Amino acid sequence: MGDFTIVYEGPSGRQEEELTDNSTLNLYMRAATRVSLEAVRHNSELTILELSKNQLESIDLEPLRSCSKLEQVRMRSNRLTSIDLWPLIELTSLEEIDLVDNRIHEINITPLIGKVNLLLDDSVTVSIDNVLRYLVSGKDTATLRLCKPSGETLVSSPRIQWRQYSDLSDEYGWETVHYNTLCILEGLDERCWFRAQKGLLEGLGISELSGFDGDPALILQNFYDSTEFHSIRSRVIDVVIGLLDEQLSSGGPTMFLDVKKMVGTRASKLIPLITTLRDSEVENAVVQIGGNRANLLPLWLTHWGFEILSVLRFGLTTDIDGLDLIQRNFKKLGFELETENTDPVEIETPKNMSKGLIDFVYGIASMN
Repeated sequence: MGDFTIVYEGPSGRQEEELTDNSTLNLYMRAATRVSLEAVRHNSELTILELSKNQLESIDLEPLRSCSKLEQVRMRSNRLTSIDLWPLIELTSLEEIDLVDNRIHEINITPLIGKVNLLLDDSVTVSIDNVLRYLVSGKDTATLRLCKPSGETLVSSPRIQWRQYSDLSDEYGWETVHYNTLCILEGLDERCWFRAQKGLLEGLGISELSGFDGDPALILQNFYDSTEFHSIRSRVIDVVIGLLDEQLSSGGPTMFLDVKKMVGTRASKLIPLITTLRDSEVENAVVQIGGNRANLLPLWLTHWGFEILSVLRFGLTTDIDGLDLIQRNFKKLGFELETENTDPVEIETPKNMSKGLIDFVYGIASMN
């Protein structure tokens, strides 16, 4: 790619500037009110975009989508009130975006959370789509650096707002939300699937069904021909009921399915199977005892075990007295727990349960 010309508008009207270095687009302090990035579309050499100290109120980053070597985006000290970061989701070389000293009140960082250092004003509210609610960790938020207008970096954490899909659909349109969400799901490791489906279904307002233990992209299959959110949500419910029916019919997990909320809904047809499976989950669970410690993970991986251990605030292990308390609580539900003395303790996790679901439950039990 040879020389390229950038077109922008400033106090003197339309301006053109010829740039000879393909790796850098530098319009620092040009008093630009509008900049077109079309000239760098498909520029495979661009590494730095420098637009700081201008008067930009908005900018379209779409032409940067295929700038595969882009590392730095600098837009400090402008008049931006909002910015769409989704065009940058696949730029694996991107390291930092500087948006300090702008007029942004809220910014959706879903496509870049945990991947890029984001420099933001300390007054900005950070929003993330609910699909990542159970996937975002402290390590991910550490990439957010809140700054004062002077540039001084603060230690404080950002205010995070989890975006529901009804609101996102109203703001961007379902077609855009659908495409963006699929981009996120397709980039996830299989062990993240359970957390993603839980966040997605809760974000769609159907948390009672958030126990699907499979590829969450299946939940959004074939949803291109409708744009009205309530219609979309209704169709999602039917799809998830079908997926759960297959899961339960093959003896899959029943965890995180809210039977009480299902009563009187289309999902009520799943209740008899869920009830039967929940009894068999406990009947098939074996608590291994080594020395004076009982490993409770097999119980945590059942619906009733999860409920009881959460209420009693047990962790992953307990002593014999603790196990006795747990057994007494299970007896109230009509269950006799099976135990086995073995040393060392070797836990076999259910074969009909994904590693992602096991990891999710393990994390909750560990913190308990």
